[in-house]
Amino acid sequence: GAAAPINPYLSVQVLESSAFLSLATVITPIANTRPGTPILRLHVTYESGDETSFDIKQGTLEALPIPMGEAARLRLQPLHRSDVGMGGPGRGGSVRVVGGMLGVVIDARGRPIHLPRDPSRRQDLYKKWLWTLGG
Repeated sequence: GAAAPINPYLSVQVLESSAFLSLATVITPIANTRPGTPILRLHVTYESGDETSFDIKQGTLEALPIPMGEAARLRLQPLHRSDVGMGGPGRGGSVRVVGGMLGVVIDARGRPIHLPRDPSRRQDLYKKWLWTLGG
């Protein structure tokens, strides 16, 4: 961005080069439900033709193992009037995604993220999230 006035092509060339790696495509459903409530039914069709389906629960962080650079088709079916950005609460659809270094991440932790007051429980939660993302 800052280099654009000097060389307008530089910004585009840097973004299209391998200087930046994609960490992940992130899908963040918005729902007003209690933790543990299923808020999204997800159907994944991989490039290989393999398919899988599962539910995403409010308060969770999930990583789909879609290899970096590989595409997959996700069919998103919101539950309990959650919103996945496809035209309003309860409206779903399909989207093509490309895996990054962390695959594709479904972040259903809600906003703001509510953390336990107890330092030990909070640390355990951080470790769980880190483990989910491959740390």
